[in-house]
Amino acid sequence: KFSLQFGTGAAKTFNSGFETFSLTNGVFIRPDEDDSWRFRATEHFIANVNEHFSIGPALVYQITDYGDGDNVQWLSVGVRPIIHFNKYFSLAFEGGVDWVRDDGASTSDFLYKVTVAPQVSLGGRFMSRPVLRVFVTYAHWGDDFVGQVGGNDYASENEGLTAGVQMEVWW
Repeated sequence: KFSLQFGTGAAKTFNSGFETFSLTNGVFIRPDEDDSWRFRATEHFIANVNEHFSIGPALVYQITDYGDGDNVQWLSVGVRPIIHFNKYFSLAFEGGVDWVRDDGASTSDFLYKVTVAPQVSLGGRFMSRPVLRVFVTYAHWGDDFVGQVGGNDYASENEGLTAGVQMEVWW
């Protein structure tokens, strides 16, 4: 599936919410300048290759002009291969890299991540739901993103490890 999106002013977020920014004294709504705009292109597909393997790659490119001289570019590439042991149990892997250049913050750097997730689902296909997964994710980001990625737990770090349980249910 390929998509192109373009929005201006308040419609540049492509949703009904506001963009926010964080300072040491709180989180604030970023005002929408009349001449601000955003362009986004995405490409992704899902392939159920056979009964034991499926894969879902994705690509996103986005550029935002905030109308105040601040331009932000974002490129994201990732892939999720899944090994299906049977109709209900599978092992998902996910790898990805993001690059962001923010002219206003004078930053340009990368973030890499890899995830391993054993999962249980009702069906042996990529989009079988509901799915319950346990995951472990390792991420590493460049020095320009230290203090901006990973929240308070990783505020002074350029890498992190997280684990958890996730459930997806659609109806």
